[in-house]
Amino acid sequence: RRQRQMCIRDSENGLKAIPSATNFVAIDCGAGKDHAFKIMNGLIERGIFVRMPFVEPQNRCIRISAGRTKDLDLFEASLPQILDSIR
Repeated sequence: RRQRQMCIRDSENGLKAIPSATNFVAIDCGAGKDHAFKIMNGLIERGIFVRMPFVEPQNRCIRISAGRTKDLDLFEASLPQILDSIR
């Protein structure tokens, strides 16, 4: 699951997964806290569990827990739509 999350972000959407040894994957949204906040809100609106650190420079990142297959399917479908809507 974790590997799938990293692939979804890195190869298809231009976001960068940050390597870690935790039960979540941190994603560098690359454009500051406002951009990360918009992505996070879009994911939450679609029922995806996501958090965001509130301290610079980590506040340009979001973190997503490793989920079930159906959760990853929803994440994979939702992320490109959210990115398109905020560009």
